[in-house]
Amino acid sequence: LMFCPAGAAYSVDCWLKGETKLVSPWGQRLLQLQLAYLYLDTVYLKLPGEAWQNGTALYYALNYLELRRFDFKYLFYYLWQIKIATYSIMIAETAMFSLVWFRKFRYWVLGAAFLLHFGINLSMQFPIFQYVMLTSLINFVYPEDMERLVKSLGLKMAKLQRTLRKKTT
Repeated sequence: LMFCPAGAAYSVDCWLKGETKLVSPWGQRLLQLQLAYLYLDTVYLKLPGEAWQNGTALYYALNYLELRRFDFKYLFYYLWQIKIATYSIMIAETAMFSLVWFRKFRYWVLGAAFLLHFGINLSMQFPIFQYVMLTSLINFVYPEDMERLVKSLGLKMAKLQRTLRKKTT
C-alpha cells in the first residue's frame, strides 16, 4: 500500500479538490491476493483440527471467557446450532479465497465474510483485527460499482440538504 497511489481516488485530498482519477490496480490486486491467502491459510490450518471436523470449534471459541464480549448463549444453545455455525464459518472462509474471484458470486461472498467478521466482533473481544478485516473487504468491490454507490450517496445527500434547507426557511 505504501508504494501504491492510495490517495488518487476517494481520499480526502481528492474530495477537497473535487476530482477523482483512475489508476493502475496492481496494488489493489496485491492486497486482494494477500487477503485471499489469509483465508486460504486459515482454512488450511483449521481443517486438521478435530473440533473443526466434528463441528464443535465454535462452542469452545464462544465459551472462552477472557475473550467474550456479549453472550449469545441462546443462539448457540443446541449442538446442531453450533455445528451449523462452525461449518458455515468454514464455508464462508473457503468461499473468500476461491469464489470471491468470480463476479457472479463476489458480493454474496463479501456479504458472508462481512457477517462472519461482524459476528466475531460482537461475540469476541479482538481490539482491531475485525475492523481491519471488515475494511479490507472493500478491496474486492468493483470500481464501477463503487462509482455508482458514491454517486448515489452524493445524490441522496444533496436531496437531504435541499429538504433540510426548505424546512429551515
